[in-house]
Amino acid sequence: MSFIFGKRKTPAVITVVKMLTKFETKSNRVKGLSFHTKRPWILASLHSGVIQLWDYHMGTLTDFHKSEPLFVSRGMNFFLLKPYEKN
Repeated sequence: MSFIFGKRKTPAVITVVKMLTKFETKSNRVKGLSFHTKRPWILASLHSGVIQLWDYHMGTLTDFHKSEPLFVSRGMNFFLLKPYEKN
């Protein structure tokens, strides 16, 4: 849906986009977002220090960690580290 305003030679066009998914969390602000390149995941780092993994297809919080180093963020990509036991 588009709207045209004004009586100018080049009218201003505003495009309305439907929100696909809304995520809510208890934090004052989000410090960073990273999108997975192949999976429908968003990794959010919150001001409180918590890191959350969201699935935007399902609209759910998949996982979160306050202090465990299970997520690694590097530039535009992120990786999931799986803890394993040493023999």
